[in-house]
Amino acid sequence: MIGFSSRNLSLIYLVCVCLVCRLCDAQNEKRTPPSEDQRLEVMKILQEVYKPEYVAAETTEAKSALAIKILETAKETADDAARYSMLKLSSDIAVQAANTAIVSEAIDLMDQLFEIDEPKVRLAALMATIKNNTRSSEPSALVAVTDYCRSAIDRNDYVAATQLLNLSMLHFHEATARQILQGVSEDIKAIQQQFEGVRDQLRVLLEDPDDPQANTAVGKFRCFTRNEWVTGLKNLAKGSDQTLREIATLELEGLDDVQSKAALADRWWEYADELEAEQANQAKLHAAAYYESVLGSLQGLQQAKAVKRLQEAESLGDVISVDIVGIDAVPMKVDIPEPMEEWKTTYEMPASFSDVAVGGAGRYLIFRLDALKKLAFFDVMKREIIEYVPIESSDVRFTAGAKEFYIATRPQNVLERWSLETFKRLSTVKLPLENPVEVIMTGSASEGPIYVGAQNEMGAFLNTRSLKPISYQVIDHRYQRAGEVQGAGPESRVRASANGRTFAMWRTNVSPGGFRTYVLSDPIAHTFYQHDTMGYIEPSPDGELMYTSRGVYTNQTKDFLANKGNFATSFRIPAVTGNYAIGVLRDDDQKNKDTSLIHILVSGQADPILTIPDVAIRAGEYGDFHGREILTLARRVYFLPNANLLITLPVSNKSIVLHYLDLEQKLRESGVDFLYVASRAPASVRSGGFYKYQLDVKSKNGNIKYEVVAGPPAMRVSNDGLLTWRIPRGSNEQHEVIVSIKDGKNQQATHTFTVTTLP
Repeated sequence: MIGFSSRNLSLIYLVCVCLVCRLCDAQNEKRTPPSEDQRLEVMKILQEVYKPEYVAAETTEAKSALAIKILETAKETADDAARYSMLKLSSDIAVQAANTAIVSEAIDLMDQLFEIDEPKVRLAALMATIKNNTRSSEPSALVAVTDYCRSAIDRNDYVAATQLLNLSMLHFHEATARQILQGVSEDIKAIQQQFEGVRDQLRVLLEDPDDPQANTAVGKFRCFTRNEWVTGLKNLAKGSDQTLREIATLELEGLDDVQSKAALADRWWEYADELEAEQANQAKLHAAAYYESVLGSLQGLQQAKAVKRLQEAESLGDVISVDIVGIDAVPMKVDIPEPMEEWKTTYEMPASFSDVAVGGAGRYLIFRLDALKKLAFFDVMKREIIEYVPIESSDVRFTAGAKEFYIATRPQNVLERWSLETFKRLSTVKLPLENPVEVIMTGSASEGPIYVGAQNEMGAFLNTRSLKPISYQVIDHRYQRAGEVQGAGPESRVRASANGRTFAMWRTNVSPGGFRTYVLSDPIAHTFYQHDTMGYIEPSPDGELMYTSRGVYTNQTKDFLANKGNFATSFRIPAVTGNYAIGVLRDDDQKNKDTSLIHILVSGQADPILTIPDVAIRAGEYGDFHGREILTLARRVYFLPNANLLITLPVSNKSIVLHYLDLEQKLRESGVDFLYVASRAPASVRSGGFYKYQLDVKSKNGNIKYEVVAGPPAMRVSNDGLLTWRIPRGSNEQHEVIVSIKDGKNQQATHTFTVTTLP
């Protein structure tokens, strides 16, 4: 970004959304733009105020700063004519600076407040911006162009998308960017060709929504070309093709049991034989999603058939889960266990462990027992090891997601995919690496992707079903250029957020060790870097915050808290689930001699809500500022508030210490008048779906009231804190959400988060 940090941009956008919500009435009515005469009057004043700064702004950085200044003033201006004119001026100056972020923000606000032809206005601004494009502005411009093309496809405006792409191909310099644009162009041509074939049928449906022939043609286009199954199935259910009508009706009615889902998958697979090549592929991929959803419950020949068809489908493209609308963490569906007889108990391991991973959305701690050549699966709800899986030797790497775990054998570079439900191997592939794999990592509550890395070569993100590399366009925000997925040597450490959308990396054999993150926003991987040594780096479950031995940072490696004061007193570690963190005292803390104390914090906040004594925990040490251990301090503490458990791993590596910690009960006993949000919102959701987020608010006084202060116009919150939103098709943008929360004593808390809609 030019002239300002992305964190500042986020704050600006947040203020912008708040203003819009105050300005617009309950029906979100838009204003009529001012007349040309009104704009000219305003422009006279604007020239008087800003002309000296504009003349002096000779660099793109200076122009960007001026555009932001005018944009900020526009937000504080009540007069419609002045506000509209200032937004337009801010956009025009940002165009000259080739700053697509400011251009987009100004147009977004203009569209929210005024009746404008948003696609036309945005296209004209983007076209003008691209002509001023430079190598430094290219990454953000590439995102803006591809976003516009997706929205144009949703409107079936292929002419506008092609026009923008053709101009971009002339003005983009990086070969990688040009390659991406060429791919988008080819996709648009293919979809446009299919669209032309159903244009007449779409017109028919405008006159007669129940026309059978038109519904069949449009339904096939939406399902098999556009992959819009939510709307396409409704068309097919009213169509003239009897087989398609039966299958679509069956799926729309909903399926609860394994056999019905397997039967539906069979029908889609068999029907694919009646379709042309590309449409047949989409039908098979859709069938494969149903096979995938029930694979662990099938047996014998039925399972073998599903596995074979899944493998064939995975060679055709990505299998998208049918039962997950969002793409974030899968909740751990468990009942809270009974309190332990003692608040603290020790579970002795059958052998010492050398490494540990979390899986099953926090259900399992998985230990590598080298002496036994096994992985041991400790069920935190049953408080015991419930399964062992053999490994060939200690020379393996392993990681786990929400439903599966993965074992990579070195130096053969073989990756195995296993089920966390049946503990059976599902598939085996050769890793796409030349050198022996050093690191594999995925989000413990996600369905991928999996990071794999080896020394002296680039790393890769793999699809969790096909185990094949995903083609991410990497944008390096430190150098504002195309980047790459870093590899990993023996001294490299990699961590993933539970939802699998943010990865953190550092090295232990150099100084500084580096602080790198990858934030995934398909099909782009944004990478950020800070040249410093952070010790351990552990992402929060939602990937928004990075907890390090030096303090708490954003996933863009920016300072989040007053970290100089924080890291001087304690080491912070995010909870496995929920919106909490743990503060572990330093062994040289002069104020707190008892290092068995720990602090409980709400994630991202500076002050603890509770202090817990008598915890079996290793105190923080000077060595934690370097993070060289395999089992760093952050890997020895696991707080699972939804299981009422705090788990610590003593340095002997031979036991697990379980602490029963009912946080809400402890808070009530403490007498603290508390009100806070204990949940984290899903950060991403697919367009055309339905967003649901149940807020978990903790309050001593109760009688909670909720209000959406800022967010998408159609977002609602119920009296019991259920946030819902029907996402428009084709949406591909970020939404800042603010929920105001009040308790019975009129205490107030604010819950803010970002939701990204993906195509």
